[in-house]
Amino acid sequence: MSLQEQQSQFKGNSEDLEQFLRLIQSQPRSEEREAALQLWENYKLKRQQQQLVQLRKRWPGRYARRGTKRAYIQSIHVPAVDLMGVCLERLCVGYADFRGVKFDEAVLGNKEPTGYVAMKGAKLANASFRNATLYNAFLKDADLSNADLHGVTMINANLQGANLSGADLSNANLQDANLEGANLVRANLTGANISGCRIYGVSAWDIVSDDNIEFRRDLIVTPEGDPDVKVDSIEVAQFVYLLLNNAKIRDVINAVCKKSVLILGRFTEAPRKAVLDGLRHKLRQFDLLPIVFDFDRPTDKDYTETVQILVGLSMFVIADITNPKSTPMELEATIKQFKIPYVPIIDISVDPRPFATLVDSQKSFHWVLPTLQYQTMEDLLDDENLKEYIVDRVNKKHEELRKAKNDEPKPILIRKKPR
Repeated sequence: MSLQEQQSQFKGNSEDLEQFLRLIQSQPRSEEREAALQLWENYKLKRQQQQLVQLRKRWPGRYARRGTKRAYIQSIHVPAVDLMGVCLERLCVGYADFRGVKFDEAVLGNKEPTGYVAMKGAKLANASFRNATLYNAFLKDADLSNADLHGVTMINANLQGANLSGADLSNANLQDANLEGANLVRANLTGANISGCRIYGVSAWDIVSDDNIEFRRDLIVTPEGDPDVKVDSIEVAQFVYLLLNNAKIRDVINAVCKKSVLILGRFTEAPRKAVLDGLRHKLRQFDLLPIVFDFDRPTDKDYTETVQILVGLSMFVIADITNPKSTPMELEATIKQFKIPYVPIIDISVDPRPFATLVDSQKSFHWVLPTLQYQTMEDLLDDENLKEYIVDRVNKKHEELRKAKNDEPKPILIRKKPR
């Protein structure tokens, strides 16, 4: 299907579309593309300057007079080029200038691997993508500052290093997107679904958001290549990462972490992953904040220090010891250091016995609770079972440890015995 034949839903300006298609049909990284980019920028600027003339007539005091620097800046950002409803299966226009361009309701790329949106480093400040859908989107280092992204769908998009400052992302769907190093300062995230996003290194000062925690699940605060550490809000994400990397701040704030639950285990295999997801979901119903550490990640880093930091932030630990690898060593390193409840769980349909050193720890350290054995995930995640065997037992042990910590031992006075 030709590019023109794909435009049955197009609602914008036909001349704008003709110029746009001429640009994207040019060969990337060629002299033809360089010439096409120049023609496009000249055309876009001419349309924007014409629009600015009309806007000055309509609102005389709002726009700068011609010939000034401010007028030029306004002209390259003013909405004038209208590509509303444009549909393209493949789009490769890295570093091109689309400032102020209207892509509302566009469908770019498709679900197949052959469809994509490659706009690395593109200039998209003040552009509009309202209710647009971008499949397989690669917008690394793109400038989307002050862009209108209301209702946009960019699932699994690569937005590493993108500038989204001041952007309107309300009701957007960015699920599982890579936002590593992105600038979200003053962005509007009201109603936005960012669950599963990697947000390591984001700038998120003064963001506008809401209390819909369902759209903030499983945010990854660690960089690619490190074990995934997941939390449930951008604010908590920045807090946790700061604690992982700043010892002084950790010491001050550890005392206020009363809801965190650290879940340790290996969750790559489907059955173990299902247990993880179920535990996370159920624990949230008890007003707890699950933090997940998955050992089964390809890295040469020593996990011990990271696990110790996370344990220090937690009210208690749940350790899945079914077919463990790293878990025994990490538990041994923290059980002696942190007097908090540890709840080992094991699927006896897969692995009938816990490792020997755990049994020794349970004999030596009373805060390591008896191992919970289960045969089906349904048994483990039953609401009454979770409350009785995990939450209530943990609360009881936590209170016992608190009292023991606060109780001062009474001195014993030795007297000479009467003869």
